[in-house]
Amino acid sequence: MIRCGSCGCSITAEKKVNRYGSHYAYYHCTRKKRQIACSEKCVEEGQLEEQVLTFLHTIYLDQQEVDRFLAIIEEERAKEGVAGDAVKQALERTLERCARDLDNLTKLRYRDLISDEEFVRQRSGLTQEQLKLDQRLQRLSTEQWIEPSRNLFLFSNRAVFWLTHGTASEKRLILSTVGSNLTLKAKKLNISAAKPFLTVQQHHSVCNWSAIVNDVRTFFRTEPGFVIPVLPDPSLIQPIAA
Repeated sequence: MIRCGSCGCSITAEKKVNRYGSHYAYYHCTRKKRQIACSEKCVEEGQLEEQVLTFLHTIYLDQQEVDRFLAIIEEERAKEGVAGDAVKQALERTLERCARDLDNLTKLRYRDLISDEEFVRQRSGLTQEQLKLDQRLQRLSTEQWIEPSRNLFLFSNRAVFWLTHGTASEKRLILSTVGSNLTLKAKKLNISAAKPFLTVQQHHSVCNWSAIVNDVRTFFRTEPGFVIPVLPDPSLIQPIAA
């Protein structure tokens, strides 16, 4: 997940036991590029986690802020539901017309009323129009951005807790979700925030809540493949009895 900021090699973890029997882990460059003399020093796991926590606090939202964002999402869902119905019906009617035109075109060719070249040309145009209409229908779906947006704001609220209390795999999941281009140089972990989290970071300097939600909606409509994992609500975790 992390590259050396000096030579570009991978960063690897190594576990050690000191003379008192204490277990600890540190991270260092693999130094696989023999032609480069990398002088980067190792860093302890705890130091890395502290730096990740510092980054997570830049995207942190408290519960009141999350509730505000979720309320705006529900308002936008209702608005889109009303405005989208008329547009959806129009698109569906146009798709039906395209299907009829394709059917009629096939009949014309079957009766030798048009040439092969004309048939292929018209069919290609109608097929492309169908594809564009289908894509517009998919983008029109309010559910396409609702759940990912909800997950984004909830993730920003819960990530600090789970990086502190979660398993190693959960910590990796959090870091791989929020960050990209991870590099380690001079014992400093540099994290470029993934795009939707950049929008969350703006919340600390931008007071327009609706604009933040609109930017998030735009992102998930244009990048539907970006997945925000669902982190459990810490308040639902039962404490372990002593």
